[in-house]
Amino acid sequence: MFNRFVKILPALAIFSGLTIIACFLILWKTLSPLGVDNGRTIPLVKTTIAKLTDLHPASLDDPEFLKAMEQAVHEPYIATLWLIGPEGRIVWAAGSTAQSTPVGQGVETLATTDTQRIIASLPQGTLDETSRLWLLAASAIRREGEHNDIYRHVLRPIQLSKDNQQAILGVAYLASDAKLSIKPWMFYLFKIVFQLSFLIYWLSIPLCVYFDAKQHGEWALVWAAFVLIGNVVALIAYILTRAPRLIRSTPPNTEAGKS
Repeated sequence: MFNRFVKILPALAIFSGLTIIACFLILWKTLSPLGVDNGRTIPLVKTTIAKLTDLHPASLDDPEFLKAMEQAVHEPYIATLWLIGPEGRIVWAAGSTAQSTPVGQGVETLATTDTQRIIASLPQGTLDETSRLWLLAASAIRREGEHNDIYRHVLRPIQLSKDNQQAILGVAYLASDAKLSIKPWMFYLFKIVFQLSFLIYWLSIPLCVYFDAKQHGEWALVWAAFVLIGNVVALIAYILTRAPRLIRSTPPNTEAGKS
């Protein structure tokens, strides 16, 4: 049984590699239309945003305002809503990417390293405190990153009637009104198959090298670890290293010599 498993490892690596390519092409064809900003989603999104910015709540914990926020996150093309207080702390978040921005955290903490470096590189006094806060807020709502190809982001002011303070409304919305060309369950199935195939492919090649190297008296563990890290490039290096040794170890054709 074990010997049979060793023999099918090369075929398993090739099959899983072909499966990766097939799943990648299917997922790419499915997702690529969703990243095209066709301009048909923004009018409805602006309408939803306007309903919120026109409310002028007394405070950010105003029940009516929070109820409106909860309803807005379910409006067409809205993916995520954030409510950021005047001091830069996220006080409310809901939607598909809200988990990347925990409520109670400040946007200065959540902003990406690149944004913080850009701000730090500017001459002192270039940005006033309000501009700096808005820049950090924009970076914070985009920090999840994985969906930035299909989402667009906007910031809008929320004017508080009490103390004349201004909060920030962050919005992530769908760039396109295109629908998935396959059923959602099929999309997730292809995604799972892609991930499993990638894992099998990545592990099967080092296993092939390990058993081959062990059979021919090579440093099996060293080569397997090398191929585990370098994959195809390391595999080519192993093959090129093994080839001269195989040639030297091949016995001469004595029958041909006698003739």
